Amino acid sequence: MMRVFLVDDEPFILEGLGSIIDWKKYNLEVVGGALNGVEALEAIKKCGGIDILITDITMPKMSGLVLIENLKELGYNTKFIVLSGYNDFQYVKEGIKLGIENYLLKPINTQELISTLENTVEKIQKSTSSNFYTKQDMEILKDNILYRWLTDRIDSIELKERSKLLNINLNYSYYTVITIKMLCNKDNHSEQNNIYKSQVISKAYDLCNNVLQEINSTICFCDPDGNMVIVCGWNTEDIDKEGMYDILNKIHLSLLNNMDTNTLITIGNTVPSYLKVSQSYKSAKKLQEYKIIHRDSTIIDSELIKMTPIVKSTTMDIDYETLSMFIITGKKDDAFNFINEVYDDLESSQSITPCDVLNYSIEIIFHINNTVHQFDNCGRTSTLDYRDLFSNLLELQTMDQLRNYIISIVDNSIECFNSENIKLSPVIKQVLSYINKHYNEDVCLKKLGSVFNISPVYLGQLFKKETGELFTEYVNKFKLERAKQLLLNTNLKTADISKEVGFANPNYFYTQFKKYMGMSPSELRNCKS
Repeated sequence: MMRVFLVDDEPFILEGLGSIIDWKKYNLEVVGGALNGVEALEAIKKCGGIDILITDITMPKMSGLVLIENLKELGYNTKFIVLSGYNDFQYVKEGIKLGIENYLLKPINTQELISTLENTVEKIQKSTSSNFYTKQDMEILKDNILYRWLTDRIDSIELKERSKLLNINLNYSYYTVITIKMLCNKDNHSEQNNIYKSQVISKAYDLCNNVLQEINSTICFCDPDGNMVIVCGWNTEDIDKEGMYDILNKIHLSLLNNMDTNTLITIGNTVPSYLKVSQSYKSAKKLQEYKIIHRDSTIIDSELIKMTPIVKSTTMDIDYETLSMFIITGKKDDAFNFINEVYDDLESSQSITPCDVLNYSIEIIFHINNTVHQFDNCGRTSTLDYRDLFSNLLELQTMDQLRNYIISIVDNSIECFNSENIKLSPVIKQVLSYINKHYNEDVCLKKLGSVFNISPVYLGQLFKKETGELFTEYVNKFKLERAKQLLLNTNLKTADISKEVGFANPNYFYTQFKKYMGMSPSELRNCKS
């Protein structure tokens, strides 16, 4: 959790700040409080620094602004939120020069405080490096206000008040939001690479501003994801698209020539009124996903691509049983060719959307993980970490990167099966592969003994020795796991699913399912909804 420290010379306000917010809900923990800056400084030193300081401005012994100055001199990487009982811009301007996130007037608006905290937490979590977010003067506060405006997290009254101080023009009739994403290498997540990306973003921000400096109708800032964001204002609905493209191409060439860095520029839909700017920002961010299927595009415009809901518009049957067989039997070339064919089909589809590509990629990852899990019954290998797999997946920017990423997962899974940790004999591997492909048929030891020319009794003993489970128990569990997936991912009736996975008697299926899962098929489906 992120550590928060509260400072106010009025005890009831200090106590109230600690209780008006469910801090844990926002991944925050109040680690202390003080009635003046001197006490606060000593307490913060003792606890080794904090993430967020919420402090009053005017206090005895040491003011909030002096406290902030001291903490900055000590090198603490702290975000500052200032409280003031005075609607005096002089105090505010002094605080802005110190890089505060926001200033809040007393009595405190709880919703405004929560919004500021959410934005601050998001900035800390998402920033590739804190160095970029220590810009001086009004930049930090301006970034905070602009991001809250574009994500619809700021009250219109507060926005109007802040806009006067920060010179944000809310008087245009129409607005368009543009995002510029730096296509940095996503494979290296080391601290050194994070610092490099921070430097890239900082330099790109300066270059972008240099191109835009003579255009009064634009505002440029950097969001917590590291995107340059440009807000364009227009006085007419018939916007100058040609002129806008010229400017964006200049920015692209400036970044390419000065930094040898490629960019993806997306243009959100144009909206009437500053109150709807969040819609344009949301559409511009959504368009970034289309880089996966528009690999050669530098600029992607919302008017050129029909935004689609998050549903599958492309239907493609993937033979997961065959993929499992390749993984289990260690046939790398066949498995890699299988994945390449899947992505070739996706890429050649006329109705493909980024959502389709990601959905199929996630399905493939789930299936690979299930394969490893189902065939390692003794727990001798760990299943894949979904959190890491999916966070990496969402950072990939092209179809080729996705393709290679899935192939790397397949490769690791095959290595897992062939490692010394799983010592399965060739015949048991073949049995497992057979079950995987024919689980919905009459699978028994007698039949498998005939298929593999081995005594059914000996095969049963060998199966128990190597997998740790009786053959019938394993087959039963395998069928029930398949049934579980069908219940969660299809609209098939329970009786039909029973037949689909090889249970001739629906009542027996119901009993076995409830015994194994701890709930009935209908209860499982209700959990999903």
